[in-house]
Amino acid sequence: MNFRKTRQRHLLCFALGVLAALPAWACTDATGMTTTVGTPGLGLTLTTAVDKSSAKPGDVLVYALGFCNASDTAITDLKIDNATPASTDFVSASCGTLPAGMSCVVSAQPALGGRGTITWTLNGTLSPNAEGVVNFQVSVR
Repeated sequence: MNFRKTRQRHLLCFALGVLAALPAWACTDATGMTTTVGTPGLGLTLTTAVDKSSAKPGDVLVYALGFCNASDTAITDLKIDNATPASTDFVSASCGTLPAGMSCVVSAQPALGGRGTITWTLNGTLSPNAEGVVNFQVSVR
């Protein structure tokens, strides 16, 4: 996979764990649920959090995917893919909080009650140390 700074990124990030509350996002997240794309300290970091520490069938879980440019070079035109977690059904997806200079659209998502991949397309420039969040909700089967 080519991660040249001027090319579009296509990222795959899965839900990695459960937190009691959604964290404040930072490029140096301490939750232990951060994925670095590329060389550590030189690329994009993705952090996954969910709003509930436990859930039962019928509960709605709110996931937040934090992204941060942990490099000293701007990144342009990102695409983030995330699969709905096992034993859940899709409810909704949104772009969340974005840094200045970026726009976002949910460009693909499963049907309501379905399962599959959610894609967020982010256009513009993610400056060094800039961060943002995209969100989705699922119900537990």
